[in-house]
Amino acid sequence: MANARVVVIDRDNLTREGLTAILSRNGFLVVGSMASIKEACSTVTGQSPPDLVLFCCHSDTDGAFLELMRLRHNFSDSKLVALSDCSDLQFIVNSFQISVDGVISRGAARPVMLTSLRLVLAGEPVFPAIFVGALLNCAHIFTPGHTEDWPQDRLAKLSERERYILRLLVTGESNKAIGLALNITEATVKVHVRNMLRKLKLQNRTQAAVWAAANGIMHAGPAMADPDPI
Repeated sequence: MANARVVVIDRDNLTREGLTAILSRNGFLVVGSMASIKEACSTVTGQSPPDLVLFCCHSDTDGAFLELMRLRHNFSDSKLVALSDCSDLQFIVNSFQISVDGVISRGAARPVMLTSLRLVLAGEPVFPAIFVGALLNCAHIFTPGHTEDWPQDRLAKLSERERYILRLLVTGESNKAIGLALNITEATVKVHVRNMLRKLKLQNRTQAAVWAAANGIMHAGPAMADPDPI
């Protein structure tokens, strides 16, 4: 796509400037260069969505995945590509499950990156070659096993209110924001979150958000308008 409108997000100024220069010299129109997701979302609000959002992952995989979820939520009409070290296969799998359009190695050569971005804009998903090899070597993991650990069985254990809170966790809401949405105290929110984690067999809210997004919870339709009372 000629003159595709691109937003670049990278906390490192030098890297961000380098990406902007490379893209601008190769037929892309960089309409935003931001250091954070928060800045990108506030700056682009009210404007036409960019054709492509290019996000450089620096944090741990769970943190990077949560950031990608926020971007997917805020830039639902844009192509979304992550620049990552690509060493965590589960991160790549989870990224595509939340409709990230491409994952490119941070160490990729410039022509490879440019070609990958053009493929994404043309509607083709892009992922590292290591991912293909892993799928071939681990095809057995797609064979159904014990159903008691299937996502829907875990989800069925949650109350309507817990499911509602889980969706809010996926979009990055704080306990305070959840409490305001449900008209309950933060202490009560913490009780609900603790019960939810126990039922899902997870350790913390970050794991819950990652698990929910990876299993399609964020795309499960609108949250109920009137959560059940305590």
